[in-house]
Amino acid sequence: MMRGIYEGRFRDRQLLAAQVELRQQLFWRLRGVVFGSAGQVQPQVTDFRPGEFNLAGGAGLRIDVNRQDRLSIRIDYGVGSGQSSGLYFAFNEAF
Repeated sequence: MMRGIYEGRFRDRQLLAAQVELRQQLFWRLRGVVFGSAGQVQPQVTDFRPGEFNLAGGAGLRIDVNRQDRLSIRIDYGVGSGQSSGLYFAFNEAF
């Protein structure tokens, strides 16, 4: 969630977040991905403000290792609010 903003940077009792991801088959076992997200944390639900969302987005590649079991090597690069960024590696599919 919120790739591009390191986990734990924004902390409070309530979280509101949304994420979108678009995947496209490129060739062979390689897929491309672009993603974006918006989120906000506040002490109470009534404190959420429309103009105070933190934004993040990026792109990545998926290399299908085993299509039957949906096992992929994931490589993503994300950039977020406040000049934060990150490179992410994983050996599974998010969903």
